[in-house]
Amino acid sequence: MLLVNFLVGLPVGPEEGRVLVLLYVLGALLLGFLLAGALDWMMVRPIQTLARQVRSAAETGWSEPLVLPREGDELGDLGQALEELRASTVSQREELEQRLATIGELAAGVAHEVNNPNGVVLSRVSYLLQVADDEGLDPDVIDDLQTIEHQAQRVSKVASTLLHFVRPGPEGRQAVELADIVELTVALLRPSATEAGVELVLEGGPEPRPQGRRDRLEQVAFNLVKNAIECGAQAVTVRMRPDGFDVADDGPGIEASRLPRVFEPFYTTKADQGGTGLGLAVSYGIVKDHGGDLQVQSTASGTTFTVRFPRGA
Repeated sequence: MLLVNFLVGLPVGPEEGRVLVLLYVLGALLLGFLLAGALDWMMVRPIQTLARQVRSAAETGWSEPLVLPREGDELGDLGQALEELRASTVSQREELEQRLATIGELAAGVAHEVNNPNGVVLSRVSYLLQVADDEGLDPDVIDDLQTIEHQAQRVSKVASTLLHFVRPGPEGRQAVELADIVELTVALLRPSATEAGVELVLEGGPEPRPQGRRDRLEQVAFNLVKNAIECGAQAVTVRMRPDGFDVADDGPGIEASRLPRVFEPFYTTKADQGGTGLGLAVSYGIVKDHGGDLQVQSTASGTTFTVRFPRGA
C-alpha cells in the first residue's frame, strides 16, 4: 500500500520514506544482480569458452575445429571468424609443409649432383698438386690449382651441410660433456680470433651434460663462435650456463629488421664474405632436435646467442 501511495503521488511520512528508500536500494541491487547474471551467461562465459578453445587449439597446432558458442549474433560471428582463421591457418601450413618438403627433396638432389662432379674435381686437383713439383709447373699455375682446390672444398662443405640439413640421419645419443665441447671449440678458434684482432674469452661454470651426439653439438658451438669472431667485434665471450652456454660479442649488432630471419636457411648478412646462410639454420635445427632452444638478442653494442637444453636431458 505504501508503494502504491508513492506511485500515485500521495504523501508519505518520514518512516515510510526510509522504507521506500530501502526498497529502492534492494530493488536496484536485485536488478543489478540479475543484469550481471544475464551478462555473464550471455557474454562473459561464451567469450571465456571461446578464448579457452583458441588457447588450446594454439597449443595443439590448430588441428581441432572450434566449437561456436552460439549462432546468429555477434558472438556467433566472432566464433565463426576465428574458426575460418583457424582453418585457413591449417590449410596454409599444410601447403607450406608440402612446398618445403618438395624444396628439401630438390635441394638434396642438387647437393648429390654437385657432390659427384665436385669430388672428381677435388681428386684431379689433388693429384696435380702432388705431381706439380716433379712436372715443374709454373708457380702461378700451382697457385691457381690451390685456389681451385680451396673453392671445391667449400662447395663440398656447403653441399654436405645442405644434405644434412634436409635429411638428418638417425642418431645414437648419450650424455655429452658440453663444457669439453665449448673448451675445445675455443681452443681451435683462438688462432683465428687472434689473427682477426679479436679477444676470445672462455668463462667457466656449470657443466651441463645433455643427451645427444657430440659431433652435432660441436658443430653448433663452432658455428656460433666462428660467426661471433667474424662479425666485426673486438671481443667475444663464451660463457657456460647451468643449462647450456652463451656466445656474446661486442660487435655492431644485427639490425632489428633482420633479427627475426637469422635462423632462416640461406639468409645471410655476410654474402660479401662468402657466407652461405646455412650455419645458423643448421645450428638451430640441431639444438631443436636435441630438445633445446637457440635464441638471439642483439643491440647496437653487441649480440648474444644463447643455447639452452632441458635440465637433466
